Amino acid sequence: MTDRPPSPELLAAASAVRRGATSFASRARMERRGVLTINQTAILGQLFKCGAMTPGELARRMRSAPQSLTRTFAGMERDELIRRVPDPNDGRQSLLRITEAGWKALREEMAPRDVWTAKVMAQELTEAEQQILVVAGGLLERLAYVDLAVAPGEAPEAASGPAAAMDVAFARERASGPADAPLGERPSPETPADAAAGRIRS
Repeated sequence: MTDRPPSPELLAAASAVRRGATSFASRARMERRGVLTINQTAILGQLFKCGAMTPGELARRMRSAPQSLTRTFAGMERDELIRRVPDPNDGRQSLLRITEAGWKALREEMAPRDVWTAKVMAQELTEAEQQILVVAGGLLERLAYVDLAVAPGEAPEAASGPAAAMDVAFARERASGPADAPLGERPSPETPADAAAGRIRS
């Protein structure tokens, strides 16, 4: 990354991208079952995408203070959506991990959003535009990783607060397991953006 200030042209482009991404995210969030709260959905999304992590790291990724999530974590443990496991690298602390019940609840909560997105893509976009949008989604996700100091493919989407954090790319994992599932249950490394980019190049 460069320390030089962005040009007026790049600032204008960035503003257009932000407006489009924000408008789409706001509309897509309306499509949900409503069984989980926004915080619960965000927490499960982070653990699903990135695997087990400490409560402090999870709060950092969600742009929240750890103490503000303590009661939420406790309630989710009680409901068996997440569980604590020993940290193999530090016996003084524990990690939070999504459970099978939590994974199922998350998939069900996010399914209406994926269905709505697929419907409007089919209704409003040509096939070429659909492929371009998939590539754009991958690029936006990549930009969201920049300030999290984690590897692409592991990071959650993070902008500001839990509502933004929960909008990770679930569609590509719908037939796979959580990030820390056994190796044989991991998804293919190729994402829809990779596949679409290949089709466009060809």
